Amino acid sequence: MNICENIIACSRHFPQHTAIVQDDQWLSYDDVARLSANAASALRAAGIARQDRVAILLPNVPAFVIWYYACQRLGAIAVTISTRLNQEEVAFILSDSGSKVLIEVEIEGAEPTTERPPCVEQVFTVSENGEQLAGEALTNEE
Repeated sequence: MNICENIIACSRHFPQHTAIVQDDQWLSYDDVARLSANAASALRAAGIARQDRVAILLPNVPAFVIWYYACQRLGAIAVTISTRLNQEEVAFILSDSGSKVLIEVEIEGAEPTTERPPCVEQVFTVSENGEQLAGEALTNEE
C-alpha cells in the first residue's frame, strides 16, 4: 500500500469533502484523485515506470500534491526540489538523481529552468492547480 491509496479511498468515501485549499481554490478528494490519475497517465505516456525518478520543482501549490500522487500511482520515485535553489543546485540534483522527467510550474514572467542534464528526457510545465500546460520532449543533441 502506498500513500496514494489513501486519496483514492477518500475519493470513494468522501468525494466532495475538501482535500486541498489554497487562497480561493478548493479541491475535493475526487478532484485530487482525478487530477493525479490524469497526471499519472501523462507520465506513463512519457515512458515513466516503476522506480523511475521524476523531479518535481514546484512551490507549495496544489500542483505539487497532484504530481506527487501521480508518481505514487505509478510507483515512480518523486524527487522533490526546492524552488529556492539556484539553477546550478537544481541541475546537480537532476543529474545526481537521474530524473527522467522534470515537472515545473508556469510562473508569469519567470524564466524556465535552463540547465538540464542529459538524463532529463522531458519537461512538463503545469499550472498551479496541476493541469499540464505543455510537455516538451527534449533531445540531448545540440
